[in-house]
Amino acid sequence: MRNTQCPEHLRFCEVVEIEGMKHIASCERDSGKILFTPIKDLTERDTYQLSLHKAMCWPIPGHIKPHEGKDGQHIDFEIGHDKVKERFQDIAQRILRLLDASMYFQDERYPALILNFIFDSYFSGAFKYAPRLIIKGSTSSGKTRLQEILSRLSYRGYRMTQPTFSVVFRMIHSFGLTPIIDEIQSMDRGTMNELMQIYKCGDRWDGTIPRTNPVTFAPESFNVYAPMAISIRTGGAIADEIGNRAFIIKMIENRNKDIVVMLDDAEIDSIRTDLYSLYALWCINPDLFNFEDRIRETIHEICDCEKGTCSANITHDLRNRKKLMSRIRDIGIPYYTLAKLTHTDKEILEILYDEQDSNADRMKETLEGNVFHALMACVSKKKFENPLLNFEDIVGETSTNEIQNEFNISVAEQGNNKGKFEEIKTRRITLILDGMAFMIKRGSKNKSFIDINVHFKETFETNLEKYGSDEDREIYKSFQKRSKSGLTTDPLETTVAGVC
Repeated sequence: MRNTQCPEHLRFCEVVEIEGMKHIASCERDSGKILFTPIKDLTERDTYQLSLHKAMCWPIPGHIKPHEGKDGQHIDFEIGHDKVKERFQDIAQRILRLLDASMYFQDERYPALILNFIFDSYFSGAFKYAPRLIIKGSTSSGKTRLQEILSRLSYRGYRMTQPTFSVVFRMIHSFGLTPIIDEIQSMDRGTMNELMQIYKCGDRWDGTIPRTNPVTFAPESFNVYAPMAISIRTGGAIADEIGNRAFIIKMIENRNKDIVVMLDDAEIDSIRTDLYSLYALWCINPDLFNFEDRIRETIHEICDCEKGTCSANITHDLRNRKKLMSRIRDIGIPYYTLAKLTHTDKEILEILYDEQDSNADRMKETLEGNVFHALMACVSKKKFENPLLNFEDIVGETSTNEIQNEFNISVAEQGNNKGKFEEIKTRRITLILDGMAFMIKRGSKNKSFIDINVHFKETFETNLEKYGSDEDREIYKSFQKRSKSGLTTDPLETTVAGVC
């Protein structure tokens, strides 16, 4: 179950609508059956149910039927997991058809992202991370319609304009709300900064925000783990710490595609009820979904596998790519796991690799990346001057002053036309290298050098993977080839970490 304050004796508790009347659908832990209680029949002892109904600001489902298929027939899920997968795929196809009829996307893979965001809002409790969704576009690009679809299909989805910080984190903590926040950059700076706390803390299952009780002054922690979507107008900058937690959908105004003027309300309501029914089945019988094994399989395929050993249904090009790293891996695990259930795994995997490549390109252009390029330029020049020196000897005798000179030469040659960097001092170079986990030592004439210690190789290769350009990699490989051929005594005999 999603992280909510639902009483422990309940496996499941939702407000539903049956024949025009609101009911509480609940399932006791020692029972596999859902009971439907009219709101008017609740007593004072049903405190959570009453607070749930009072706080309700999201579209509610209809008559939840976890063990029935779309034709109303009873399904015996116990016969195998394929029935669960069929249920996922049936709902997924209906959502994709709805999106195709209602929206225009320049990238045909975007519907797969939206689809898996919706499913993740129901099953995020099975994962450690909840990726964010950023919807970026100009006026009339379809952002508002997409947010409406998300709010109506996501688990307790609520589209908010100018929300207050305290309402958002308390609603997530108490009721597992899925926030859909409109044009966040139009808010005042204080509110936006507070909401970014939820955005950044709430992408992990243990993400909490501490607050002091206004009456007792005792500290309290609020769990804010939940999927979250925000929209940004075209032109709004996305900081790295915001973008690297999210999948970004770039909307553009439709000029050619015929799309419906009005959304199909009946179909949306029906899909929402089926999503809640599937969620209820998971709460009642989580073993049917086997998420633990599915997640282990995902980790093997996108994180641990070597060249050529990934899933057979992945294209050859993708199977020969590097494993997913860092945050891309973290946000990729839930979506790829769900994508294999919704039959959108190819699209999600392509997006993950594209995002990793884009992140890698961005890292090369950071200040740290340019300092690393300057280090490798120094190494290349010294190799030309003395071809017999090995890699570690050259790096060990390259001072931070030399790296600074190479960095500043590069800035001058580029004319600083990107406006990113200015010439910097040696002290700054030393601090940047220290921040990249290189150990720095003082040498002769009060100069600083990279310490070639037992951790150097691991530190260097990690930074090469993160910041290195193709030219940097070729420089490093040239030393390895010479070492293997016996031309030097260079002990670095393994290939670059992560490079196939």
